[in-house]
Amino acid sequence: MVQNYTIRLLTVLIAAMTVAGMLLGTHSTQAQTNSPVWALVDSGPNHEVDFHGVFMVNGTVGAWAVGGEGPMGSEGTGGVAVRFAWNGQRWAQQLRDTFPTPLRAIAVVSESNIWAVGDRGLIVHRVNLEDDWQTVAQPAGNNINLSAIQMFGNGEEGWAVGYRRNTNPPEPIDNPTVLLHYQNSVWHEDSSITGNLPQQDIHFGGGGGYTVGYSAAWRYDQNGWHAETLPCRRTAFGCSTELHSVRTLNSGEAWAVGKNQPHGPSTGNFSQPLILHRVAGVWQDVLQDQPLLNDPFANGTQGGLQSISFSSDGFGIAVGYQKRTNELTCCRGPLVVSYRADGRWHYEEAPYVAGGGLTAVSQVDGTHALAVGDRGLVMSYGYGGPTPPPWPTSTPAPSPQPTAQAGGLPTSRVPDPQLPNVRYFPQTGHSLQGGFRVYWEAHGGLAQFGYPLTEEFHEPDEVRGIAPQVQYFERARFEYHPENRPPYDVLLGLLGSTSTAGRRNEPAFCPVAAQTGPGTLFFAPTGHNMPPQFAGYWQTHGGLPVYGYPISEAFQETSPTDGKPYLVQYFERNRLEYHPELPEPYRVSLGLLGTETLRGYGWLP
Repeated sequence: MVQNYTIRLLTVLIAAMTVAGMLLGTHSTQAQTNSPVWALVDSGPNHEVDFHGVFMVNGTVGAWAVGGEGPMGSEGTGGVAVRFAWNGQRWAQQLRDTFPTPLRAIAVVSESNIWAVGDRGLIVHRVNLEDDWQTVAQPAGNNINLSAIQMFGNGEEGWAVGYRRNTNPPEPIDNPTVLLHYQNSVWHEDSSITGNLPQQDIHFGGGGGYTVGYSAAWRYDQNGWHAETLPCRRTAFGCSTELHSVRTLNSGEAWAVGKNQPHGPSTGNFSQPLILHRVAGVWQDVLQDQPLLNDPFANGTQGGLQSISFSSDGFGIAVGYQKRTNELTCCRGPLVVSYRADGRWHYEEAPYVAGGGLTAVSQVDGTHALAVGDRGLVMSYGYGGPTPPPWPTSTPAPSPQPTAQAGGLPTSRVPDPQLPNVRYFPQTGHSLQGGFRVYWEAHGGLAQFGYPLTEEFHEPDEVRGIAPQVQYFERARFEYHPENRPPYDVLLGLLGSTSTAGRRNEPAFCPVAAQTGPGTLFFAPTGHNMPPQFAGYWQTHGGLPVYGYPISEAFQETSPTDGKPYLVQYFERNRLEYHPELPEPYRVSLGLLGTETLRGYGWLP
């Protein structure tokens, strides 16, 4: 029988919270009424890290994030713990520690008492910021992956949950669930929970606790652990419920999130977000009866939820991933939903990050939160930031009209075709339509790419042996690749690489060692650093898909446009320029590589 210390401690904690007006009851839940505003955060040199957990500390000015280092944080790669600090203007990396295996969750009792868990049974403990992490022994061995941890009081008690790894497939494991209990300075394995599916999260509050897994939930009270019955959306293969995260409000009320994963050709294999609410002794499938408010999709958002958090004032946030098209692979990105004073869950607009999903969220109050996710993704709520990049739309194929008079160049002006869905620019005498127009408008338009300088035409690429359909703009070349699925059917041409092909022996273009300055990013594939003057812009205006990797260091170069020196950096697809004389939104801009390339062809004066 589990000792009653957990219940006694939680009862004391919840009594203090009730006095402060912080308890969330079934009928008394209060929530913030304003809509969240999310912004992308520069996560430093963590683009090859998939973050799995985050924990805010020191009120609103600090946070720890943990994850796995390497492609998709796959098993067998290393682990990372990063300490972020808010300096009043931006979040910046303060500390970064590495581990032999990925970390999945973190619990911060105080700055001098930090715990984290991860793959192969790893439990690490840090007693202050100056000392190293210490590996802590646990009884279940290294054949387990731990996915969640919670510590109580001053760290004298805690729980962790995970699952045993199957090292001998296809032979099944009789009981993959692992539950660890920390008491008297030692971790013990608790065998109260059994089942064929792993548990993903555990959380205590208000005199009770819950743990959830793919299709199972358990409740903890003074008599121990008890299996719970979950609602089931039936498919041909059984229940489609997959739970990933839980938050306990009190002994009888909790929220859990995950996804419903239909199976079979008739469903298209599209999952949908799942939110369960335990109240009056029963788990209820909330979205089945009350769909997300403000959901832009008539049939419901496609995707799933990975993490849920409730602040002391009753503001709820859940995060995950979504897909924004009927295409199977198009436009996967972050998903944020919020619980408000009206007692409903609302769909929230979130910045678009190509291929990125959110995996964990932490908040200290109704107006401050951090969320983390795949490929170094970090998003803040309540800290301001630049206007987030918009979501792309599914790009239709370009449909060119006749582009120039017979014998003319692609740069020759054409008359306004005066056709629906064709945008004409009298400034340059060229039009924009189809998939190129969709991409141009979705990724920054005139400020980002400039005016079109040609119509669409086929340009031979001798290196690749193809002749893609292209269109030149002042600052870029668009290419149509029908062999790619949206949103990668429209790509930016490699103007940065081609325009510097003869400069690779110059010092600025030679690979260098990584730098560790604040806000500086290092890209191992090309061996170049990106300074903070460009890093924030690069991340918030398209990142790798739009600009590619840096192929030079930042250096001073005289502009061929006005003859003045500027700090520049070349990327595979373009050149970024820093103009300190301009207002903040315009200090970083793309170089006029489209114009310069066409002048090199002799097509422009």
